[in-house]
Amino acid sequence: MDSLSIFMTDLRLAFSYNKFVLAAFLDVSAAYDNVNLSILKQKMINLDIPQIFIRFTINLLSGRMLKVISEDSYQSRIAWKGIPQGSVLSPLIYNIYSHDLEASLKGKVSTLQYADDLLLYVSGDSVDNMSDTMTYSLKLLKVWLDNNCLSLSVPKSSIVLFSRMRLPPPVSVF
Repeated sequence: MDSLSIFMTDLRLAFSYNKFVLAAFLDVSAAYDNVNLSILKQKMINLDIPQIFIRFTINLLSGRMLKVISEDSYQSRIAWKGIPQGSVLSPLIYNIYSHDLEASLKGKVSTLQYADDLLLYVSGDSVDNMSDTMTYSLKLLKVWLDNNCLSLSVPKSSIVLFSRMRLPPPVSVF
């Protein structure tokens, strides 16, 4: 709810100055399933998290036994990557994993995140300038995602231009 409140406040503020807001609503594809444990460990070290917690977390996540039961079969396999869906610790672990995402965008856009959902947005007077800024930020995001073994789910993502005008000008990103 905090992210929604922040975005709505920023949107109203932009509208009060007759500005546009260009927003990219993004979904990281299978984010929890694709967390790379080696990268997670290095990020925890970089954050000066005590070794005992790092070892505990990596041991908890490494070599997890997964069981798949269907109508006519039962299978087991061991997982060496990812964090479990529905675990109490998973949102915290994913926040640690993605803590450096915002800095990688170099402050060009505002960023809000809730688990694997991400909102990038920029306000301004010129749709063309905002499109350029968003395109640049999405390219930086792509680099960050690639470096962290993640990708966007394009079908679950969208870009929206918010405006007080009935027919806002067309916008193109990429």
